Amino acid sequence: MKTTIFPNSSHKSIIEPYSASDSDSFAYISVTRRWPIILTQVIDKLVVENNSLLDNLSFNPSSLDQDQSKILKEKLTQGKFIISQISELKYESARNKEIKLLNEENQIQSELETEVTELYNQEILRSKAACKSTWFTASWLLTECYLYQRLHGFFKQHQHWNTYDPFEHQKLNNLKSSWNAIITLSLKLNQFIQNSSSTSDPVTCNVLFDQFNQLLNASLWGNASDLSLLPNMTYEEIQYLQSISLRKPQSILRDDSKLTWDSCLAFQDNEQLDKTKQIQLQRVDFVLDNSGFELFTDLVLADWIVSNSNARIVFHPKMIPWFVSDVMKKDIEALIDQMIEPKGFFKINCSVNSDETSLDDKATELDEANFKLISELGTKWKGYFQTEVWKVIELEKMKFWTNPLPFWDIYYRDPTLLEELKSSNLVIFKGDLNYRKLTGDCRWPSETRFEEAVGPLNGLFNLLSLRTCKADVVVGLNKGQAEELDEIDEDWRINGKFGLITFIPKED
Repeated sequence: MKTTIFPNSSHKSIIEPYSASDSDSFAYISVTRRWPIILTQVIDKLVVENNSLLDNLSFNPSSLDQDQSKILKEKLTQGKFIISQISELKYESARNKEIKLLNEENQIQSELETEVTELYNQEILRSKAACKSTWFTASWLLTECYLYQRLHGFFKQHQHWNTYDPFEHQKLNNLKSSWNAIITLSLKLNQFIQNSSSTSDPVTCNVLFDQFNQLLNASLWGNASDLSLLPNMTYEEIQYLQSISLRKPQSILRDDSKLTWDSCLAFQDNEQLDKTKQIQLQRVDFVLDNSGFELFTDLVLADWIVSNSNARIVFHPKMIPWFVSDVMKKDIEALIDQMIEPKGFFKINCSVNSDETSLDDKATELDEANFKLISELGTKWKGYFQTEVWKVIELEKMKFWTNPLPFWDIYYRDPTLLEELKSSNLVIFKGDLNYRKLTGDCRWPSETRFEEAVGPLNGLFNLLSLRTCKADVVVGLNKGQAEELDEIDEDWRINGKFGLITFIPKED
């Protein structure tokens, strides 16, 4: 018998998913406030792009040959049409219209695109059968994923826009604003690696755990600056959110970092490390979330892991522009390229304690040292990819990460991807959306065990979730903890000020 409680999963949850039908939920805020802002920003960017095309046609006609002029005119016409499509999407979502099937125009698609479209349409029809197929009644997880998939389709169907990323400028601006945080974390990484490789003062297992814990925290709080959840974030706000030193231990509501270490990385004793006692890891997978500074923190953690073990790292980005700031393969490449040549890209905000007469000289000297540090780090990371110490998962295996299903369905829908994850010593799921998908984005009581919420994934592989709270769903808390937090901060579930480090070990 088909359930109407949770129609969009092969694993039948007994708990309702969040939806915008509840006006007190963050899902409702998303549909009525966040999404209109995000879509309007995309429209505004397209208007700028179209005006640039129009300027080229109007003011530089003599510099264009007939073919170039034709291409610009076609692109301008297509750009205007895309704006009309986005405006229609904005109207439909805000007014609780029926969710349309994807590719109703029967555009020519690749085999992979057809597979994705059919999956979405199947889930829309399932929602319709359960009388939950409008923007407010369908699950928030389905509608939000559908929003970005449909937006991507607007560009994909047009020849001159089919590789366009409407969020690229926002991702790059976030990265540009992150120089101070990048320098701070790079210096810390260098210090840790130098200490680990020192022969005169070898490190102990406890020292390595402290290093791991600090970089794990950096990766956790790097998730705070999510452009889809904070679409109007200023430069100053980005700087504040990246100030990891301002975070207090009590801001981590559940901390399984020691359990993660003991289960996956620790030695059998506390003796000093020697060459035969490296951390015993062969493979670590990162299911990535945001680009920019968060991606940088993930790569720092990955660097530390390979510097202290024989592990190789596998990264799982998104295959399409997704939730504004999510990582695509090109964003990884762009980050490393900007690191190798940092001058002129990053916004430098150098503060040096010195008298005014020598401030400029010392600032310049410090900048040059920092440029060198970041350039060398970027070159090293590029080398990791070239030698396949690090690799990005194949495109075919990325498709599950941009479908509308909970991760429960990896077990049923993508056994090839599941085997990849099961072959890893540790799978790190980054960020809020991955947490929502791990738990089905359901209305679980906050004391629900994480093991119960992840359903069929429980025990299949070593699973670590790093998430700052920016949506209603939270599980794995102690009894009464949520009520105490409600008294302290009524927005604790959604404002990114609190984090969760949650681990489930693989069952033997």
